[in-house]
Amino acid sequence: MPIDTFVIVPTYNEADNLDELLQQLLALPSAIGAIVVDDNSPDGTGAIADALDLDVDLIVQQPGRNLPIYRIAKHSGLRSEDL
Repeated sequence: MPIDTFVIVPTYNEADNLDELLQQLLALPSAIGAIVVDDNSPDGTGAIADALDLDVDLIVQQPGRNLPIYRIAKHSGLRSEDL
């Protein structure tokens, strides 16, 4: 089933919560894709998102850089007609 909705999940120090959140999100009865945008969490949130056996895109923002939402979408392969 093609994905018709993307949910952008901004994270910072969410290592303890991320797995359950994504499991519940992806279990919803519609075609949902998740994009985790981690703000370089020191607790390893980005590494956990990367290691999960889920179909989730991960973007880790480098310290001191602001990443506008359109660049996040472009990085994830979304086109303007997808939004």
